[in-house]
Amino acid sequence: MAKTIVTTHTAGSTVYAFPGSETSFANWASLRVLATETVGEFSASVDDDTYGPVWYFFEGSTAPTSFDDHIASVNLQLEIDLLELLSKTTAGIITSAPVAVDGSIEEIIIGDDYLAANDRAFEWTVDEVPGFVVGSCTCSFGGRLNEDNAWSVNGTITDNLDDTWTLVFDLPAAATAALKEGGYLWSVQVEYQGKEVTRVKADCKTSLVRKYT
Repeated sequence: MAKTIVTTHTAGSTVYAFPGSETSFANWASLRVLATETVGEFSASVDDDTYGPVWYFFEGSTAPTSFDDHIASVNLQLEIDLLELLSKTTAGIITSAPVAVDGSIEEIIIGDDYLAANDRAFEWTVDEVPGFVVGSCTCSFGGRLNEDNAWSVNGTITDNLDDTWTLVFDLPAAATAALKEGGYLWSVQVEYQGKEVTRVKADCKTSLVRKYT
């Protein structure tokens, strides 16, 4: 799944991102990602599922020939193995996904689309559930203010290479459009044949807030 990461470099310069999983620059031309500039900040959409969470940023139009050419001060990591991400800023990275690094959710905007296609899905990475395989499990994410104001959506589970599972949930605008503002309790769980096998998050609280656009 693509993630957007942002860094600061010299205004007007050319900036590229390159995956740190590569041990040489043999594939530089095919794997480099040109970062686009907006008011002195450079953003790049990177494929962390394929190439891993570590990305190097390079300033200048000349293609580097070794890792010594990267800018050490902006050796950036996209922490996909942590519970992510709400406007997180770490070592120069800024993200806009709705889940914070500690797994919490600060707020949900009523009637907004939170979709993986826009890098806004709700995402948690957790230890795999012993004795179960991803293909036989489902996952759900729901919140409730009262009997008349609640949401529940199903997500997808990805089996990572480090004995963890990543749970990803789209929350479309229609799921919250009719809900009232207020403090909602929410939870995330993994199920097998309709029965809960692990509770990822329970009895957490977030604010649903009205938008004005």
